[in-house]
Amino acid sequence: EVTTESLYNTSGDTGVDVHGMVGRVMIQTGVMQGLNTGTRDVNKKKDPYLMARVNFGGARYLSGSLSGLLYWGNETAMVETQLVDWLRHGLSANVKYKLLDLYGAVIWDKIGNLPGTLSPRFDDTALGVTVEGDYLASDQALLSARYDQLDAGGFIAEKADGKLFTLQARYYVRDNLSLSLRDSYNLEGVSSNPIRNFQQFIAFALDLDF
Repeated sequence: EVTTESLYNTSGDTGVDVHGMVGRVMIQTGVMQGLNTGTRDVNKKKDPYLMARVNFGGARYLSGSLSGLLYWGNETAMVETQLVDWLRHGLSANVKYKLLDLYGAVIWDKIGNLPGTLSPRFDDTALGVTVEGDYLASDQALLSARYDQLDAGGFIAEKADGKLFTLQARYYVRDNLSLSLRDSYNLEGVSSNPIRNFQQFIAFALDLDF
């Protein structure tokens, strides 16, 4: 459930991280406390993760990267009164060619250790997809288009899938000052769920960096 604080907007906790880069390959691994451990570490379990990134290109205006993520949460979330495991894995890519940047990411979630009595009412898988393109139209103007899709998990009666298409134009008055206009449109249909409680959202912003 993307609107709950499980692997999303979570508070920080103690962990160990090791990463290094050899040539064009970067590998990162580590462990951290589970969400429900608290200061006494009640469940005495840790959450390991592994990430890797490969850079490519660099000639003829073409470059990019390919990344992967694997995260295992031991009893890191709670469904009703049951602590459950959480497997998250994903892939992302970035390709740059001259004035065009393309981005994409796919994330899969799988809930484990779910009680059998909850299975008929609970979807233990979820999928998220993001695709974005940025084009530098001039030295001061950036045009962007983005598509987001969520195939939600969680309690079947409460979950809501989402599809969102966004257009944005950003104008840089100076290096540290920009104006932007963004229009996001809900393709899935309006509902009371926080991820779909609007039809169209238009925002004007002024960004100033000090």
